[in-house]
Amino acid sequence: MTTNLGPAGLTVKLWLFLFQTSDVLRTCTDDLLKKYKITSEQYDVLATVKYLGDRVNMTDMANFLRRSPNSVSMLADRMVKAGLVRRIRDKRDRRVVYVTATSKGEDILKLASPPTWEFIQEILSPLSPEDRGTFLNLFKIIERKALEYLNPGKSIDEIIKDRDKRHAGLMKRVPPYAGVVSPRARHQGRKKGKSTEPR
Repeated sequence: MTTNLGPAGLTVKLWLFLFQTSDVLRTCTDDLLKKYKITSEQYDVLATVKYLGDRVNMTDMANFLRRSPNSVSMLADRMVKAGLVRRIRDKRDRRVVYVTATSKGEDILKLASPPTWEFIQEILSPLSPEDRGTFLNLFKIIERKALEYLNPGKSIDEIIKDRDKRHAGLMKRVPPYAGVVSPRARHQGRKKGKSTEPR
């Protein structure tokens, strides 16, 4: 049992689980998206472009994906070569670069999104809506501490407020399939007596 680990052991175990679970979920998503010939990182970019307004500047994309601007720029370069996105320079300020999806990228996103949503539903199906809310709130506490570490002297409330505003916009633009529970997930939810409706 984890309670037998002691405070230090429990802290180390939790820290390892945070990273290992993230890695396992990324591997699962990469495996799922293989048939569409994209990676989970490429899917993230396509989804960000689609749900943040069809054209997103590189800085906003880096902030939303919580990645460095340089890594997002290199990822976008590879996606341009693959014909998934286009780079467009702002006419008034040539330093500002926008990313927009090509028709190929949009088609792949449309095909890959329903099975990706079904996967998310399946992975989270053991958790009740209450458990999901608790889990989310605990992660918010950890995120806040990490943001304090990365942004010394800055207003974390402002950073979180800006993030929440962008997430609210994202929730409005989530595609219609996100509100549909698959028959399999619905059946599992009834069996366990738990709701599978998205939150």
